[in-house]
Amino acid sequence: MAIKPVKLSGSSDGEPVGLTSTTSSGAATIHTASGSSGANYFDEIYLWVNNGSTGNITCVLEIGDTAAAHNVIATIGSKAQPTLLLPGLRVEKGVVIKGWKSTATLTPLNVFGNVNRISS
Repeated sequence: MAIKPVKLSGSSDGEPVGLTSTTSSGAATIHTASGSSGANYFDEIYLWVNNGSTGNITCVLEIGDTAAAHNVIATIGSKAQPTLLLPGLRVEKGVVIKGWKSTATLTPLNVFGNVNRISS
């Protein structure tokens, strides 16, 4: 088994992905999993979210599609340390993870993370 660290595909040069939209239709792409298929090809994803605004904001992560059953929803505290939202979720076959926030603010929610691309 090989494990290769890769940056979030929605990130420029490893910088955080900013969530600015307040709707699913404008959600930012955070990461697109490897398109490889098979039982032993997947991306293991760890994501943290930081809120630099003055109020609590709800963060919505869409895993694969917009269905509520595929969403991770969490309230991110104001000016708090980054909050872990995905602790090693494994996805494959080009699954896309997108994010948006509940409230319009001048400050985006910032998504940080790392990906372990695992193959046999």
